Amino acid sequence: LTVYVDDFKMSGPANVMSAGWALIRKHIRTETPTPVGKYLGCEHIPFVCPDGSGNVERQSLLTLPAPPLPVTTGSARGVSAAALSGNHGPSSDIRGMTWDMSDFLRQCVALYQELGGAKAKNLRPTATPFIEMAVEAIDSKEASGELAPVASRILMKILYAARMARYDLLRATCFLATRVTKWNEACDRLLHRLVCYINSTLDLRMTGWVGDKPEDLELVLYTDADFVSDESARSTTGVFLCLKGPNSFVPLSAFSKRQSCVSHSTPEAEIVAADAGLRVEGIPAAGLWEALLGREMTIRFLEDNTSAIAVLRTGRNPTMRHMGRTHRVDLAFLHECLESGHYTIEHCETTRMAADIFTKAFPVADKWKHACSLIGLARPGELFPSRLPKSTKGPAVAAGPALKASPGRPARRIVEFCCGPDSIIGMPGPGTEGCEVIRLTEAEDVTSAAGLAAAIEAVKHPNTLLWASMPCTGGSPWQHINSKRPGMKEKLERHWALARRIWCSFTKVALMAIKHGNEVAMEWPNGCSYWNWPEVVDFLRENGFRSVRVDGCALGLKSKRTQEPILKPWRIATTSAAVETAFGGFRCPGVLTHPTHAPCAGQETKGTEDYSPLFATVVHTAHLQHCVSSRPRNTHAACATCGLCGVAGHVSLMDIDMHLDCETSSVV
Repeated sequence: LTVYVDDFKMSGPANVMSAGWALIRKHIRTETPTPVGKYLGCEHIPFVCPDGSGNVERQSLLTLPAPPLPVTTGSARGVSAAALSGNHGPSSDIRGMTWDMSDFLRQCVALYQELGGAKAKNLRPTATPFIEMAVEAIDSKEASGELAPVASRILMKILYAARMARYDLLRATCFLATRVTKWNEACDRLLHRLVCYINSTLDLRMTGWVGDKPEDLELVLYTDADFVSDESARSTTGVFLCLKGPNSFVPLSAFSKRQSCVSHSTPEAEIVAADAGLRVEGIPAAGLWEALLGREMTIRFLEDNTSAIAVLRTGRNPTMRHMGRTHRVDLAFLHECLESGHYTIEHCETTRMAADIFTKAFPVADKWKHACSLIGLARPGELFPSRLPKSTKGPAVAAGPALKASPGRPARRIVEFCCGPDSIIGMPGPGTEGCEVIRLTEAEDVTSAAGLAAAIEAVKHPNTLLWASMPCTGGSPWQHINSKRPGMKEKLERHWALARRIWCSFTKVALMAIKHGNEVAMEWPNGCSYWNWPEVVDFLRENGFRSVRVDGCALGLKSKRTQEPILKPWRIATTSAAVETAFGGFRCPGVLTHPTHAPCAGQETKGTEDYSPLFATVVHTAHLQHCVSSRPRNTHAACATCGLCGVAGHVSLMDIDMHLDCETSSVV
């Protein structure tokens, strides 16, 4: 039973609910109990999945599966074998709840438009509540913003919705709440962006479900921290608590809060965040759920910083002797909790860290959408894709619906620029259906007139990704040593001359791809000196390339001789947000998982040019996701027929789901 002033909400076994209400109404006059609905401004929408026909895939983008981590049995990542077989405990039913704050949030938008003046009337669609803005602009001492007198009133109303069932609003709202006494014009812009986002996502809902026996459920606590959020030099704590099982996921609570002490490093900030999460959320929740479930609860505590994990397990670190009293007390408390055996700490990949959304800004739409899915927030129909990559064992990449190809023409294309003849990207595998791969190898010679013309023609095809893996021999860090050997300087100069000719051809092909609305990606080892060439730096900057670092060992790259993982740090520069997001987080998991690495040298180096199966899967999945997400959008529900092919039913209220093989995007 939950009581808030004069509002009562009760749950329990169906056969005793009437008796329970009768006991209460014997002493308190109440209205007649009704099925759950709106409670404290939040609409509760229950649902039941009556069978195991794949509905449990709704958890696959949300959760790390039950221990051991990760579970990859079955056809969908994160879905257990029991889930796929329909064995969900005592029955096959999965019961869930959706929490909808849309009515209350409309009131928040109306309040902002009422108090915000003329500028508040123009609310544009936005994908995230954040904008890229320099810290200096936010912390500047410029004139007070126009919304300073009413900012607290608006923010506190939004904060109620954020704490109830819109956890995605916590970071932006709490950050602005720390600025109310020093509000400036930058804060005006940030608040306007926040309200634009709210107005654009009124249909965003939080969802949870249970499909397991009580004894199979556990409490999982995520804690995270950024490092130095603003001019105060303090970090931000993010905490997310949920109830989990092999076929269950229920978000319970979350918060975002600026730390009250200054940390000298990320591990120190993570320790403070872990203390706050366990002390404020984890331990109180354990007592409650022990009473509800009638058994002792062990909290599974997930942390993405391996240094912090090592310190918490040992209770000390010689490099942190400078820590102040706050940090020392936090560390001692956490170590004592772990020693008690009631709490276990495990490493979590950064891309699966559900608390990450509460610690930093996400101006990139793809990353923001993924972060929301980790805490159970999505629009109806978006959270639960029907297909996931079947062999992906790294950070999850959502796979959209398959693209339809026209007769004689593929739905999408990948052009491999300067690849090896055996590149795995061009081989059949997960996510390759409907994709044509064109290899431009050494035999095609992209520096020749014929090879360049073929490459330029290939990237004119719609839905094309240009993937470049240009030779990097002359840029190896070892070459500064080799150059001192007799005859090596001349050999290196030949490598450099060839690399510049290939780069010249690549820029021409890449510009043609960009001109036709296609995406470009290229990779070199992170330590390759070619990244520092002025012509490379200028081209990437002028054309909006973004970079992401990955480690080969996290992508399944292994020595053919010893089967040990090969570290090989790559840097990928790309114009595609989907590619950046897909590869984000593929970093070496550390000595606990990879205690040793095989050296990337000799024949092993040559073998890495063909990539690994997982690397190829991520490339294909990211490209497919980009093609699907880049389809035109429209909010006119009346449009119902593609103007070219005449096929009806492409269009829904939120998304024109048109055939990608139509030559135009004309819609009647």
